Amino acid sequence: MTGPGSEKNRVRCIRPFTSMELQPGGEVSFCCVEWAKVPYIGNVQNQSLMEIWNSDTAQYIRRKMLAGEWEDVCRPDVCPTLVSEGWKELTTDGAGKKLFVLTEQHIKDIQAGRTRMSVSPTYVLMSNLEACNLKCPMCGPFRNIYAENRNNAPFDCAVEKQREIMEGENMAVLERISRDVVNGLPDLKVLGLCGAGDPLFRPDTRKILFSKDKRVRPEIALFSNGLLFNSKMWKKIKHNAFRYVNVSVDAAARDTYEKVRPPGKWDDIVANLEFLSDLRAQGKIPQLFINFTVMRSNLEEMTDFVRLGERLKVDSVYFQKIRGIIRNRENFFDGPDKDQELLDRLEIIKPQAKKAAGGETAVAFGNL
Repeated sequence: MTGPGSEKNRVRCIRPFTSMELQPGGEVSFCCVEWAKVPYIGNVQNQSLMEIWNSDTAQYIRRKMLAGEWEDVCRPDVCPTLVSEGWKELTTDGAGKKLFVLTEQHIKDIQAGRTRMSVSPTYVLMSNLEACNLKCPMCGPFRNIYAENRNNAPFDCAVEKQREIMEGENMAVLERISRDVVNGLPDLKVLGLCGAGDPLFRPDTRKILFSKDKRVRPEIALFSNGLLFNSKMWKKIKHNAFRYVNVSVDAAARDTYEKVRPPGKWDDIVANLEFLSDLRAQGKIPQLFINFTVMRSNLEEMTDFVRLGERLKVDSVYFQKIRGIIRNRENFFDGPDKDQELLDRLEIIKPQAKKAAGGETAVAFGNL
């Protein structure tokens, strides 16, 4: 091996050696496909998860990472790991807090320069079903609709899109994938449940959460819009071991929230966030995070969002930029609607938001 990535006790990114993400259509990746120049490593329609884990493409990406040539396979301009984080030390101190866990054998494989891993991933993220109880302009079916139709698609078409998604999926295939994930990966430590939708709405991830089968070993990292996470839901899922709960909120005021998270209601999300905050205080959830996708509508609420996180005593407030072709020109970062005035305003707001965290709440800006 050559380059800085050849140093035996660190690597620029550990995801190709620890993680796997299941995408719509059966595609599998190491991370968010928008962060990668080589996005997919296989497809569950014609390969098992372990075959995909050590596929030729997977090994090619690892080879590039080990050689310090990650820019050949990654997009460092948009990947939060490469934008805001440094080199990853090869340690096994991931118990309890870190999402991407290295075992001793994973470290040995990396230090030996192996591209074919002798162990399975420790983290799997299920993003393979775009089914959600919301129709937000920044993700999911909307992204697909507007990538094709620009700004001409009617707002309510997202409802029809959700129906098509649910009816068009082979539920038997989804169940097979779920079984393979929870029972067929011997080194799995953390299972991330999200999607381009919501895991508390998706039938396959709800089944995983509701199951009390002791073979379901991994801790759960739950990514949700939070609107279904109430006391009634908690009674059905509290037997799980949670690594953390991460809630996407994207606003700090009623009008903004109900604009960017339709048909969500501000009173409902605030009540559920307070319930989650109580669970966090009681130690029933080890960590609680809230997310904020920065766009034209909510830019001025970033500082108030940090204050909301402080009031709820969350562990972290995370900001990221909106991506893609979005209705109502919400994306001011790039493309035809790039707005330098708002980009300059963002640079003024960021330190103000950071300063608003007066307690123990961490503030991270991801790819901003």
